[in-house]
Amino acid sequence: MISFVRGICAAVTAEQVILDVGGVGYGIYVPKTLLGELSDRNKLRGTEMTLYTSLQVKEDSMTLFGFSTPQERDLFLELLVVSGIGPKGALNILSVLPPDKLRFAILSKDEKAISKAPGIGAKTAKKLILELSDRLKIGEEDEEYAAASALAEPSASGSDNDSEASQAVQALTELGFGRTESYQAVRKVLAMEGMADADAEALIKQALKQLY
Repeated sequence: MISFVRGICAAVTAEQVILDVGGVGYGIYVPKTLLGELSDRNKLRGTEMTLYTSLQVKEDSMTLFGFSTPQERDLFLELLVVSGIGPKGALNILSVLPPDKLRFAILSKDEKAISKAPGIGAKTAKKLILELSDRLKIGEEDEEYAAASALAEPSASGSDNDSEASQAVQALTELGFGRTESYQAVRKVLAMEGMADADAEALIKQALKQLY
């Protein structure tokens, strides 16, 4: 596998970054999020860049996909394990949900957020959540992800405070908000002064202010 490509940026297109490596131009497909960061294309020309890559080989083609960090590349590879998701589908998911947001979406079972990716329907999003929630082992070493997991379902919580928070998350999803954005809004409210012990109703009111 080609683990990374380092070269001079020759061009940025609507889908690719072209890196000049020793006189050879490598066209590398990258997530839309990275293309957004590279919006000032003229300034990038002539600068050195490193992309962490995955080479996907088919009978009639070899395609390079590139990412700004090894972790994002590894998550791309994990997505390919899910049946029904090919390289372009995995790239589309990471174009809509950067790694941290994708992890939150998986933890909170937010099919709606994942299915926003082009070509990814609700059925595939559900399958992704089912297969990757265990494979990624999210939350075992990360306090924030562990908290998200605890708030994903009202019954998953042990303490009164977490129970109120999980009820607030559930209520927000019933109002039509995605689980990921609902979770993040409630977490922001809980961090506010005097809100740590708030009941579900108060959390919902403040969270709605965050969401609108």
